Amino acid sequence: MLKVLIVDNEAVIRHGLMHCIDWNALGCEVAAEVRDGTEAFECIPDVQPDIIISDIRMPGMDGMQLAERVSVTYPNIKIIILTGFPDFEYAQKAIQYHVVDFVLKPTSIEQLTNAVRKAIQMIHQEEQQRELYRTIQAQSEQNLQLEQSILLRDLIQNEHLSEAFISKRTAQSGLDLQQYYILLFHVEPDQDADPDFSSCLDEARKILGKCLAACKLYSVPAGEKSCYIVVNVPDDRSIIGACKETAAIVRNLTRAILSIGISLLHNGPFEVHQAAREAKSAQKFAEYNTDLQVTSYEDLPQTGAETLEHITQDLKLLKAAIENQNLSVSQSLLHSLFQYIRQCRLPFNEIRGICIYIYNFCIGPLFLHKAESCVASLVSIEDILDGQNIDGIESRLSEFLDSCLELANCNPEKLDHLVLTIKNYIDEHYADNISLEMLAGVVHLSPSYLSKLFKKELGENISTYLQNVRIEKAKMLLQNTSMKSYEVAEAVGISNPIYFSRIFKRATGIKPKDYKNAISHKNAASDSPSTPDEP
Repeated sequence: MLKVLIVDNEAVIRHGLMHCIDWNALGCEVAAEVRDGTEAFECIPDVQPDIIISDIRMPGMDGMQLAERVSVTYPNIKIIILTGFPDFEYAQKAIQYHVVDFVLKPTSIEQLTNAVRKAIQMIHQEEQQRELYRTIQAQSEQNLQLEQSILLRDLIQNEHLSEAFISKRTAQSGLDLQQYYILLFHVEPDQDADPDFSSCLDEARKILGKCLAACKLYSVPAGEKSCYIVVNVPDDRSIIGACKETAAIVRNLTRAILSIGISLLHNGPFEVHQAAREAKSAQKFAEYNTDLQVTSYEDLPQTGAETLEHITQDLKLLKAAIENQNLSVSQSLLHSLFQYIRQCRLPFNEIRGICIYIYNFCIGPLFLHKAESCVASLVSIEDILDGQNIDGIESRLSEFLDSCLELANCNPEKLDHLVLTIKNYIDEHYADNISLEMLAGVVHLSPSYLSKLFKKELGENISTYLQNVRIEKAKMLLQNTSMKSYEVAEAVGISNPIYFSRIFKRATGIKPKDYKNAISHKNAASDSPSTPDEP
């Protein structure tokens, strides 16, 4: 069982957290509950929790201070932060301290349970990684290359490893990091092509190895479409030239677009994390500037004071327009800002920061209008930024802004109207191929939010309502027409007659054919002349 430590200065919240979740079903137990961060940190050696759920605002040591100390002293403990305030600064710190989730209050049991599941999944994944490493260490010299790859992955992903740990592991693996670049390879399909991304990356690594035959290369996977390449450089040969040649060959051979980011030249294992961040920044810049397929961090444009001032003023105007819920002005300012971003060719990290500001501007009106429960149904900032070029980011952010202002203006009367609109649409179009996504588009809401709203207003799911409408229409057709069961099924929007028969029986207790026969016999009996009573 995983141990959970609950931290909150309000006893009623601590007790609520202890009893509102089925901890046993999650494979967890609440090992302790304390009032503040100081008590929590002091009891960790005795309790040995795997997960800490902490409020953010408490007297003494608050949740952020606790997260900071735990991330340094007990990096394997997973922390979930609860807060009633959508504070951007807190969110930044939560990311910095490797907080698993940042849950806004008031929250639902489902949201909190999902956060705990996320922490459990991370614990299991890390345990699997540790088990994998223990297995590898027991293997022979032939696994040295794999051990080096795992070490590089740890160095790339974790900037909080101790110097003693890094020095020891580097010496054990024989990894040479005296002079190196880190490259980030990322592949995307070229137009209608559908390449095997893993094969494309393998081919790219082989080509680069041939272009840099005298250099030692280490490869570290970074997702389905990406990988890091550490290039050990003995001299001043041209890394950029080799990368451009690799990208061109990959484009011709695999019909995939390979974008490459190149770090600065680094020395020593303690700089690997920084080098990987530089490579990622350069690759993102190359990805959304398609004319620069290969980009070095050294060549990234610098953002001057004048540019920053211009962007700051645009953000202020955009924030005001969003707070005033002026959609047309907000969209116009957003588009103008992104035109300026393209013109200045800002690095991805700076674009990311700007997008996070805009994201928080957008959700502000939801809290102002007591619609904070809607936030969970909207896309996350990571979904907006993930795998997108500059046009894709602007498009997703524009849709998100539209959704937020729409929800902020949804008073109860308007919500009733939206549900009625969906109900009437289903009543009229039940024979069509209806999906939740399509219905959400009718009223311009996200599918998840529409689903929750419909259930709240009518007491049943959209799918259940649609099925009931179709069954009632089917009963009418079976009573009043000579249509066969499969024809009725198709007429009410159910293409599979077997499935239609199953749900019809579940709703009425008999199969469609039997229902039709029963109705026919009943009608025949009512139409026949009655027999007079015998004297």
